Amino acid sequence: MINEIRLERYKKLHKEEHHNCNHCEGLENCKNNMRGYVETLSNPYGDGTPCMLSERCELEYERVKKIKLKDSIQESDLGEKSENQTLDNFDFSQNSEAYKIITDYVNNFSRTSSDGLFLMGAVGTGKSHLANGIYKALSEKDIKVHLKSFIKFNVLISTAWEKKDSREVIESMLKPEVLVLDGFGRGNISPKVKTAISDIIDYRYDNNMPTIYTSTLNRKMIEALFDDALLSRIYGTCKFVKINGGDYRIKNQAS
Repeated sequence: MINEIRLERYKKLHKEEHHNCNHCEGLENCKNNMRGYVETLSNPYGDGTPCMLSERCELEYERVKKIKLKDSIQESDLGEKSENQTLDNFDFSQNSEAYKIITDYVNNFSRTSSDGLFLMGAVGTGKSHLANGIYKALSEKDIKVHLKSFIKFNVLISTAWEKKDSREVIESMLKPEVLVLDGFGRGNISPKVKTAISDIIDYRYDNNMPTIYTSTLNRKMIEALFDDALLSRIYGTCKFVKINGGDYRIKNQAS
C-alpha cells in the first residue's frame, strides 16, 4: 500500500518535471524542484520499489561544462589570443592530412591509450592555435587536459629549481589525463630543465598518459637536445604531424 501511494506521488512529480522541461524557459526560470535537474521515475532494483532519480538537463550540463573549461583555462598557459582559437576556425586548406589526423585523434580519443601527437612546423604556421583547439576539444569531452608553454616552463625551472613554484608546476604536469606542451624545445635548455622534462615524460609514459607536443624544431634538432631514452618515449608514443604554410601572423599584418 505504501509503495502504491509513493508510486502515484512519484508519477505525478515525474509528469510535472518532464512537462516543465518540454516547455523550458531557460535555467533562470526553471520550475523544477532543483534548477537544471529533472526528477525521473525509476525502479533500479527491479523489485517494484519506486524511486526518483535526479538527472542533469542539457542546459545545466552545458553550464557546468563551460565553468569547468574556464577553470581549466585559468590553470593552463592559454593567453588572451587563444580565447577564440578552436579547431573549427583553423584554416586547414594547406593541411588536409593534419586535419584528418587531429580530428580523428580528438573524436576517437581513448583513455586507455598513451598515444599522443607531435605537431611540427615553421614559425607562424598555427601550431599553438591547433594546440589550443585540441585542448578545448578534449576538455569539452570532460577529459582533464593541461596546456603548458615550454618556454615558460623552461624559464621557471631554470631560475627557481629549488622553490615551491617549480615543484607545483611539475606536479601539475604529471596529473592531467592529457598534457599539451606548446613550443617544445624552445629556448636555452639547462640541465635542470632536461632533468625535469625527462621526469615528467617518464612518469606519463610509465602511467600510460598521452602527451601532445608542438615544436618549430625538426627531428635532428630535437635529437641534438635530448638523450635517447627521452626520445624513445616521445617517438614511441607520438604520431608526427607536419603543419604546412607560411607565417600567418605576417599575412594578417599585411592584409
